[in-house]
Amino acid sequence: MFHIENIISFLFKSQLFDIKYVKIEKNYSNGETMKEAICKLLGISTASYYRWKEERPIIAFLEKYFSEKDLEEFLSTGKMTKLEEREESYQDYLFIDYVRYNLKEKLNKILFKAGMTKWLENIIPKNIFLKILKEISEDPKIEVEKYRSKEYLIQKIESYKVASINNSNKKQLIGIIKNNLSNIECYVLIKYADEFLEDK
Repeated sequence: MFHIENIISFLFKSQLFDIKYVKIEKNYSNGETMKEAICKLLGISTASYYRWKEERPIIAFLEKYFSEKDLEEFLSTGKMTKLEEREESYQDYLFIDYVRYNLKEKLNKILFKAGMTKWLENIIPKNIFLKILKEISEDPKIEVEKYRSKEYLIQKIESYKVASINNSNKKQLIGIIKNNLSNIECYVLIKYADEFLEDK
């Protein structure tokens, strides 16, 4: 039956509706074509449609939360773009939030608050890193793709002007980024640069 259970299950999990409060509100212009799409989706005849509508809340649910276009898309492709996008963006949000939380701790270990010897060794690379983050945070136009974030950050460090005496420190910073941070971590650094500048 075209996986209608999967859609309903997803909406219950996402708390997008409560079946007790469903009202019949049409969100389509042509009731007949919507009725046909629902019949196809549920595998019922158009003659059974009104009986189903009286006995089962699924019809009210479909009419309230989906358009005919949504249902036709699902019938022809097996998925619905608006639900796919919502689920993907929510998962993306959770993943980025997780990376933000863990990245602060990771940066403390590898750059900011390492042991005394490491801290002395990292003091100039750390200062270069903070200046670059400050530049990034002051440029709201920066748009970088997740999979190219590490490359972008390394290029930013490479092009950063320092005294020739500090070239080895710049190389050290590039090595720290290359060996310790992933693309998604670099993306989070770029996108939330302000957060990583706090208390530094």
